[in-house]
Amino acid sequence: MSCHGNSAESADEVAAMAVSPMDEMKSESPEAQITDASTSDDIATNTASEAKAQNLPQQLIKTADVSINVAEYKESKQKLLQLIKSANAVITSDQETNDSYRTGSNIMIRVPKQKFDSLLNAICDLAKFVNSRNVMVQDVTEEFVDIQARLKNKMAVEAQYTSLLKQAKNISEILEVEEHLRIIREEIDSKEGRLKYLRSQVSLSTINLSVYQEYSSPTYSVSFFDKIFDAFSSGWAGLLSFILGLINIWPFLIIFVVSIWWFVKHRKNKAGKNPQKNIKD
Repeated sequence: MSCHGNSAESADEVAAMAVSPMDEMKSESPEAQITDASTSDDIATNTASEAKAQNLPQQLIKTADVSINVAEYKESKQKLLQLIKSANAVITSDQETNDSYRTGSNIMIRVPKQKFDSLLNAICDLAKFVNSRNVMVQDVTEEFVDIQARLKNKMAVEAQYTSLLKQAKNISEILEVEEHLRIIREEIDSKEGRLKYLRSQVSLSTINLSVYQEYSSPTYSVSFFDKIFDAFSSGWAGLLSFILGLINIWPFLIIFVVSIWWFVKHRKNKAGKNPQKNIKD
């Protein structure tokens, strides 16, 4: 009996001390659990620092801005397209302009990083002269490794919340865990999107190319009828300018006309009086 009694007491003690995972989760506030998730970022930072200390390949984003003047635009454009194709590169945008003194294109090229330098040199070889050539290199190794480490830790936290969700016993517990899952999944999606962008920028370098051909000043032969038309146009324009000029000085014209009228009238009156004086004399 004593043996069975001790066993029963031990079982009761174990039952009293046992706490379900959901009770543990309920004992902590949602903010505390989110803090645990954010703490994983600090762990990820340490992991990233350790990973960077290892012999990892550099993750470089290369971008070039090039402007070249060519002797024959159409011929050079065809050669350029062949170079792009042979380098397994792609054109993401091509804006062509054409006017009386210049023809050219502004082209954005995405090229595999291994062929970036060779394609850039081949493009410059097409030029009559190179106006500008700027190459920029951005090292994103640290950010790359840091995001990978943070993403790994956030996915581990997501797995923990998923496990807690399976153990939820009521609606409130389910809603609480699902809210935590929603937040951590948004963070995971953000990190995965940034990582995907960095991988794309590292694997494919960018060349912003301006290629153009300049023309000499055009000379035009003007026919006789064109000269007659130009003469009529110039004469009509001159007449309009003259009329507008008169309109601008109309007050002075009125004063001038009135002055002439008064002067003429005064002379006539004076001339009419002089003959009478002569007759009296």
